[in-house]
Amino acid sequence: MLFSSSRRSSIRRQSVVLIESLEHRVVLSGTAATAMSLAGPAAVPLTATTHNPSVTIVSPASGATGVSLDSPVTADLNLPNGALNAATVNSTNVTLLPTSGGAPVPAVVNTTGGKDAIILTPSAALLPNTSYTFAVSSGVKDITGAPMTAFSSTFTTGTSGPPELQGISFTQVALPTTQQAPFTCVRIGPDHLLYASTEDGRIFRFPMNADGTLGTPQIITSLQQAEGGNRLITGFTFDKTSTASNVTLWVSNSFYALSGATNGQDLTGRVTVMSGPDLGTVRDAVINLPRSVADHSTEQPTWGPDGALYWCQPSNSAYGAPDQTWGNRPEHLLSAAILRLDTTKLNLSTGPLNALTPDVGGSYNPYAAGAPLTIYATGVRNTFELFWDPTGTLWAANNGSSAGGNAPAFNSSDPNQINGRRIDTGQPYAGANVSALTNIQQAEDDYLYRIVKGGYYGHPNPTRGEYVLDGGNPASGGVPDLVFSEYPIGTNPDPNYRASDIYDLGPHHSPDGVIQYQGSAFNGALSGKFLIAEESAGDDIAVVTIDSSGNVSSIVRSVPGFSGFTNPVNLIEDPSTGYIYVSELGAQKITLLKPNWTALTPAQQVAADQAALKSDQMLRTQDLRTQRQLVQSNAKAYAAAVRALHQGQALARKTHSSIDPALQATADNALATLKSSRSTLAQMQKTDFTGIVAARKKLTADQIILRKSRHKAG
Repeated sequence: MLFSSSRRSSIRRQSVVLIESLEHRVVLSGTAATAMSLAGPAAVPLTATTHNPSVTIVSPASGATGVSLDSPVTADLNLPNGALNAATVNSTNVTLLPTSGGAPVPAVVNTTGGKDAIILTPSAALLPNTSYTFAVSSGVKDITGAPMTAFSSTFTTGTSGPPELQGISFTQVALPTTQQAPFTCVRIGPDHLLYASTEDGRIFRFPMNADGTLGTPQIITSLQQAEGGNRLITGFTFDKTSTASNVTLWVSNSFYALSGATNGQDLTGRVTVMSGPDLGTVRDAVINLPRSVADHSTEQPTWGPDGALYWCQPSNSAYGAPDQTWGNRPEHLLSAAILRLDTTKLNLSTGPLNALTPDVGGSYNPYAAGAPLTIYATGVRNTFELFWDPTGTLWAANNGSSAGGNAPAFNSSDPNQINGRRIDTGQPYAGANVSALTNIQQAEDDYLYRIVKGGYYGHPNPTRGEYVLDGGNPASGGVPDLVFSEYPIGTNPDPNYRASDIYDLGPHHSPDGVIQYQGSAFNGALSGKFLIAEESAGDDIAVVTIDSSGNVSSIVRSVPGFSGFTNPVNLIEDPSTGYIYVSELGAQKITLLKPNWTALTPAQQVAADQAALKSDQMLRTQDLRTQRQLVQSNAKAYAAAVRALHQGQALARKTHSSIDPALQATADNALATLKSSRSTLAQMQKTDFTGIVAARKKLTADQIILRKSRHKAG
């Protein structure tokens, strides 16, 4: 039984510290950005003063030509003294100008949550066939006050802009009742109210008006009250038993976080249950989950098709080994992984599940038989929100690392080598030695993962016997976007690496919230596509199309109305209207997106169905005619082959010789081809009959709706 009393579990709370909540890209200057997609990054070797921060990689590369008109500019950095001073990363110190002269291009200038990169996103499309100069001045400083080594690069645009989805656009509508709150997660409850969590531990509950706008919220502070102060909430989900009159939340949370702090206390991640009137009963379900010093904490929970609760427990480091920027904190057994919680094995009346593992002084074993909390997949650095599609496939949009981190080594002869149990074999790693990488000068792209149970996705963790970063650097067959050239050639990927299930989203987009759009808007043209809120480069919503084989077929970042946000981190659709609600963390507000589409009248729908049925029947008839002609042709070929075979048999009898095997094979092949074509024809006829019947049923249903509407009108 999940609950037996309203008493909160008695767990001592440690003092609050300041840490950052997400891969938080803070907007520092400029106007809202237009949707952008990145040109491929390229390393640019640069000379810098020994102890000064400097640019190491710029994209588009210096001297690049044919650059897309929607391209942002990203710069990865060498930071010998630690992170950037975010206040100095602004439009005064970071500029993009026409090389021939003129005013700076209006742009949003960002840094990352780790404050280890610079991102400039133009507010409108760049001019075609134009040379631009990107410049970073010494006005940019790190946290010690050391100035940036001045840097500039040039590139030239081409003529092409981003790919488009024709006929799809949204209008952004301001929601005044949502102003001045740092929202991290938005969900629509079974009571058809919009729930939104904040960085400081509050839950807002908004009435939803018929036009999609939101009324005055009820602000729930029971988590803050239980903690005696602010508490970071990264996200939440509704309990499966929730009803309109009895709502229960599962909430991922940790120490209160403000942008810029780097002293986050470890093992403070939790999953907490909020229930009862006004969510006033607060109980921890899981405690002592890993926590980075910076902006990685227990991420948003979601229910799987098996009824279990899943979330990403993000990494403690940039690239798998301790590094200065991330406080030299090592990975733990449960970090950089997708975790699965069987909530039926919990009894909150006796207290929460203590997830403290042996590597950090505890005794919890996620591999034990019957363990409530287990490791589902590994090597996932930081996925803010997981998503299960209707086919039962789990997707994870991962935030890649900026340059400057370290990757671990494996040395079989080192007696102090950490080598934990692997998820795929259940045994320690037993492969080739792996070289350590330090101060890696290659940034990692953001990726969309198709998660397979037991798979490894590239972020090393020695406590699980995983050492190779992403695709390594194999002698042959390496995938360019996954290879790290600083490895010695011949460094193969981890044997459990799921390269075929990884799709490149480009660098520094910070893909966070994800939904699958549903509904009839735009006649279903957007239905089934993934929408991903990208907090950093672009400040937009990317539209991802998945083909019938379950593979990513396209990524579009140019839908009107899906750009110009300020650090969008989460989104949710009201399927009854097709409206989308976007939480803009940087602007501290929620924005409503309305599809620019008007549903057809009943008469228009009937006319459209009639035209579609007629067109479909014509196409089907042509396909069947072509297939019948193929069957006839194959039948003639078979008859000719049989005649040749009979003639060959007669000749063989006269000469007392064996039949020519080639004649027999030709006849056999002709018969097989004929059977196959006849089978295809039969299947097409069956499929066509089913399709036409379904189309006629829809036409009939729409005609009934039309008659009813005319009857009401009369």
